[in-house]
Amino acid sequence: MKSKTFWQFTINPTLDDQIRLTAFAKLETQWYNRLNSVLSKMLKTNSDVLSSLTSDDVIAFGEMCRTGLDATTEQKYNSTICKFKNHVSLLDLADYKINIHRYTRGLMARQMMDFYRHQATIKMSSNTNHDQIYRVSFMSLENLSMDNKRHLQLSRDYVVVKESLLFTPYTKESITVDGNIEKLDWNYIIIRQLPGKNINRSTPWQVVLRKMEKEEYLLHFVESSAPTKVLTGRHEKSVV
Repeated sequence: MKSKTFWQFTINPTLDDQIRLTAFAKLETQWYNRLNSVLSKMLKTNSDVLSSLTSDDVIAFGEMCRTGLDATTEQKYNSTICKFKNHVSLLDLADYKINIHRYTRGLMARQMMDFYRHQATIKMSSNTNHDQIYRVSFMSLENLSMDNKRHLQLSRDYVVVKESLLFTPYTKESITVDGNIEKLDWNYIIIRQLPGKNINRSTPWQVVLRKMEKEEYLLHFVESSAPTKVLTGRHEKSVV
């Protein structure tokens, strides 16, 4: 029997912590959009550079965004930085100041870069193989808003769980969870406010617990009941 990898529980954060969670969710969405705006533009204008990046470059980019640029970082990731030297916007991302958890900031950057590196490879292949374009199209993600992204994502390593109490770096008080989550086999948490037409203080909050096979930010996880569009090389299509 396949083991369970997904759980959902209602939570009851204090009003002050609801305000804090909403504010940090806005910042996480802002960082998502900042990354997406730069990298989607680069896909259009410099797909050859994106497709030439290695897995090590993607990891280095994530680490630079996690820690920021300093002498130590620049020395450690010098070979990757040299590839970015004619693309200041990438280095600006690494040094972009935003008040979200460093783990999430780096993971989002790495995941977004890996996504666009793959799309650039598809685009470059389409340019050289005219038959390829009829089999698969490259795509760009759309920027998100609080209408379709009202959540925070974190590794279990950065929260503390004591039976049905949850302590997070984004909240001042412990959060009561409608169930004992301490012994469940999860390693990734999404804290979100449920979707609806009229979001207000009475709109319920929820944690989604995931057992992830590998460390990644869930780029396509959205709250909106409406599908999120992605822009492809030939047309628009929707993903849920």
